[in-house]
Amino acid sequence: MAKRRQKKEDKSEENKGSLNWTQIIVAIIGLIGVIAAALISKLPTNSQLSEETSTSTIIAPTNTVIIPTATVFTDTPIPPTATQTKTALPQPLTYIDDFSKKTSSFLPLTPYEDDYWKGSFSVSNGVYQIIINDKKGVIAGIQTNNIPDSSNLEIEVGFKLIDGISYIDYGIVFRYGSLGFYYFGINPENKNYVLKRWEFDGNAGKWIQVSSGTSQAISEGTNNIKVSALGNKISAYINNVPIVADVSDDAFSSGKIKLAVSIYDEGKITLEITSFRVSIFP
Repeated sequence: MAKRRQKKEDKSEENKGSLNWTQIIVAIIGLIGVIAAALISKLPTNSQLSEETSTSTIIAPTNTVIIPTATVFTDTPIPPTATQTKTALPQPLTYIDDFSKKTSSFLPLTPYEDDYWKGSFSVSNGVYQIIINDKKGVIAGIQTNNIPDSSNLEIEVGFKLIDGISYIDYGIVFRYGSLGFYYFGINPENKNYVLKRWEFDGNAGKWIQVSSGTSQAISEGTNNIKVSALGNKISAYINNVPIVADVSDDAFSSGKIKLAVSIYDEGKITLEITSFRVSIFP
């Protein structure tokens, strides 16, 4: 009897242990369910998602592209432009020829011949070519076209000696009129320059020297010559180097512009004009 009683007690204890583990597992499952319900309650609803999505805006960046403007040379006059600067100098009327076309609006293309010299002219490859056959050693003056007589002006011309006799000079004639003219020229061989004026006297005339000298700025090949004649003040530059500075001379106040080639003996010369610019001030 005692053994049977002992077995029943042991079985009862075993059943109690199994019950305790079952209760623990059920409690854990219930806790997990509570946590899951709490997390689900915090998730946004479909309406909330829709509301948040509708209030979001994406702003795409904008790019500003600045296109530079080009300066185009032209063989027609450039009119003065207005300026807002109160102290600005008067704007000039400017004539430019870069010889990009097979013609020139300001320099002749028709052959010329008189008792003293013969010349032919052409435009090709961006240059104006002059071929002079000088018969008696005089200055060959090449008349410009479509540029009015002027008192206040700047003339800038690029010269390039191609071939010919060595002792020559070339340059710019300005204020050419019935009384005479001014001439500024250079000699590429000995690097001399001269500013002088010719005064007509009937069928003859005489040279009067205004300024002269020697400058290492003068090249044997290409030379850019600039003359400024404003009132009675005359200045000259060679390859951007000041050569003659504000010389005073009022013999001639206005006139035409010419390119000039002087050969001191009979012979032939080929010269190219690489650039041409005239600015006339009021």
